[in-house]
Amino acid sequence: MLTANDVLLAVTNSGETEEVINFVTFAKRFGVKIISITGKPESKVAKQSDWHLNASVATEACPLGIAPTSSTTVQLALGDALAMAVLAKRGFSTEDFARTHPLGSLGRRYFLKVKDVMESIDNIPHKEYTETLRNVIPAMAIGRAGAVVILDRGTLKGIFTDSDLRRLVADVNSNLELKIGQPIENFMTKSPLSIDQNTLASEALTIFEEKRISRIVCTDGKQVVGLLAWHDLLEHKVN
Repeated sequence: MLTANDVLLAVTNSGETEEVINFVTFAKRFGVKIISITGKPESKVAKQSDWHLNASVATEACPLGIAPTSSTTVQLALGDALAMAVLAKRGFSTEDFARTHPLGSLGRRYFLKVKDVMESIDNIPHKEYTETLRNVIPAMAIGRAGAVVILDRGTLKGIFTDSDLRRLVADVNSNLELKIGQPIENFMTKSPLSIDQNTLASEALTIFEEKRISRIVCTDGKQVVGLLAWHDLLEHKVN
């Protein structure tokens, strides 16, 4: 399985273990570069290595001084340091890490986009801005959006939320019977906050937290394509 393009990392405390020595000797025959981590710089494995990392300790934590304890901890630390040095040298980024962990929290943070978690415009209440308040209110009962996106032939005009409706009903000076037949554009929130569907979901989460909002309209260019709610991000474990 070994070729001259490989690098062998040999970890042995004594550096004198017969099977490790045999394997290192075998690897050198094929021109394989060898990095060793041992507790004895003068050991056979260390001497055959191209690079040697000294993992020697004064004493083991084992009260008998026999079982590898302190030495194994040092080996772990050196292994981590070596891995991080290679990572930095290769310019390995968080995006590269996330690419190999697509279902983990890091993968979701760097690859999950708004369009992957939003509700499509086909599944959320939406009406043209010329519709009356009477026709818009029943649409709020559809799904769990708690809002109706108001459009002008597909482009964003405004949004009418359950909060807007509550304020309208609670206004003692408001003649609701008179207003019910008026265009929704008189009562909607005009030019609401929107986000491009290709934005990372993690960035959307930041916007939710900074603006203290519970939903945001999703667009593709000028066209409205969906609605993103706070609970959509929670369900997909975006953090």
